[in-house]
Amino acid sequence: MTIDTLAFTKHLIEKGHFRPEQAEAIAEAQRDYVQGDLAVKQDVTSARNDLSRDITAVKNELKRDIKEVRDELKRDIEEVRDELKRDIEEVRDELKRDIEGVREDFKRDIDGLSGEVKRDIGDVREEMARGFEEQTKQNELLRTELLQTFDVHQRRVDMKLQELSTNIWKVAFVAVGATVAGV
Repeated sequence: MTIDTLAFTKHLIEKGHFRPEQAEAIAEAQRDYVQGDLAVKQDVTSARNDLSRDITAVKNELKRDIKEVRDELKRDIEEVRDELKRDIEEVRDELKRDIEGVREDFKRDIDGLSGEVKRDIGDVREEMARGFEEQTKQNELLRTELLQTFDVHQRRVDMKLQELSTNIWKVAFVAVGATVAGV
C-alpha cells in the first residue's frame, strides 16, 4: 500500500494545523517506518491463503501421524497378542509338564504302595503257611501221639481180654472139672 505523501502532508497542514515542516516529517516517517508494516487487502488475502494452506498441511500431517500411530499401535497390539499367546503356550506346556510330573510321582507312590501291599500280603501268606505248616506238624505229632497212646491202650485191652479169656477158660475148666467130678 502506498500513501500519497503530498495529499497526506496537505491534509495535516489544513486540517491538523501543522506547520509544513512538521507535516512533511510526519509524512516521511509514515512512508519510511509505518507504510511497510501496514497490511492491505491483498496482504490479508495472501496471509489467509497461506494460513489455509498451512492449516491444510498441518491437518494432512496430523492425519498421517494419526494413521502412523494407529498402525504402530496395531502392530504393538499384535506383538503383545503374539507374545501373550507364546506366554500362555509356555505356561500351558509348563503346567502339562508339572501335571505329568505329579502323575508320575503318584504312579511311583502307588506302585511303591502296591509293592508294599504285595510284600505284606506275601509275608502274611508265608506267615499263614508257616503257621499252617506248624499246626499241621503239631496235628501230626498229636495224631502220632494219639495213635501211640491208642496202640498202648489197645495192647493193654488186648492183654486184658486175653487174660480174661484165659481166666474164663480156667474158670470154665474148673467148672467143667467140678461138674464132672461131682457127677
